[in-house]
Amino acid sequence: MNISTSLKKKLIAVTLIAILLISTFVLTGWYTLSRRAPLTNFATAEEQFKYGSIGTEAVNGIPYWIWVVLPRLFPEKLPDAGGYTALGLTWEEGNEMPVGLTKEKIGIDRVGMNCAVCHMGTYREKLLDPPKFLPGAPSSKFDVERYAQFFFDCANDPRFTSGFILPEIEYNHHLSFVEGLLYGKLVIPQTRKALLAMEKQNHWMKERPSPGPGRTDMNPLKLNVLNLVNDGSIGSTDIMSIWKSQNQKLFHSDGINSSLTEVVRSSALGTGTTKKEINIDNLNQVETYLDSLEAPTYPFLDKKVDVAPGKKLFDENCARCHQQGGEQFGQIIPIEDIKTD
Repeated sequence: MNISTSLKKKLIAVTLIAILLISTFVLTGWYTLSRRAPLTNFATAEEQFKYGSIGTEAVNGIPYWIWVVLPRLFPEKLPDAGGYTALGLTWEEGNEMPVGLTKEKIGIDRVGMNCAVCHMGTYREKLLDPPKFLPGAPSSKFDVERYAQFFFDCANDPRFTSGFILPEIEYNHHLSFVEGLLYGKLVIPQTRKALLAMEKQNHWMKERPSPGPGRTDMNPLKLNVLNLVNDGSIGSTDIMSIWKSQNQKLFHSDGINSSLTEVVRSSALGTGTTKKEINIDNLNQVETYLDSLEAPTYPFLDKKVDVAPGKKLFDENCARCHQQGGEQFGQIIPIEDIKTD
């Protein structure tokens, strides 16, 4: 065997090893970033409502470990101390995720939103009591636009780099060699790129007043999903209670829809899922749950108080529109008649 033949064999061997290593890295990367685990199943309809996926994680979800560390790395971009609680999110004791946020594995763990993020009220009887949850009540503390803006502000910060974020992730979770490479070279840079693109898509937010806590805006569905013309209109609306939805005839704050199924699915699209990713099975469960959800008893009512005077006022002034069976219950009332803003 001459030197030339030996060198060729070594080059072939080195090439094959390189191909094998690259293929292994690519396949491992694909498995890490694209593999889908079965969606989480929950024991009760209420748990499904609180934490179940509606399909927002794949396109608009935040990689879980980045989501975990951002409030610690960028606390100045939050309105107050306390991490995500400063934006109105609330945890149930013993649960990993706040009510209304989901965690699903699509390659890596990703965080999305579901219906409960806007429709889960809370109250405390005493300041230091743990919160009590009211499914179907408006989430009066959660600021959905400020939540999105927090991620946009982080992405615009020049410190949003792998060198800044990876050490903080390692504080919570040891990344394998391959995970570290993928997060450093791909996940973190791509997350920043995606957030900046999402901010550009939602430029309309800067052109309108912020809805604030307990309110939402119809423009994400109008502009991002239906691709309608940006006419400058303000779509801010109070988040509504959604108890006993089968008794309602018209849905949304403006009575624009008469189909609960359509409302549930369009709301999911407005929250960030897509035609491809929308989880119809879970949304059907949500619809069934809402169909039978009773309004809770008002928690602060002293049973000894005489409610008769209040009932009389309600019957005389409110029941016409707000009592099932009332003359104008379930109807759209002209703005000239109700004279609100």
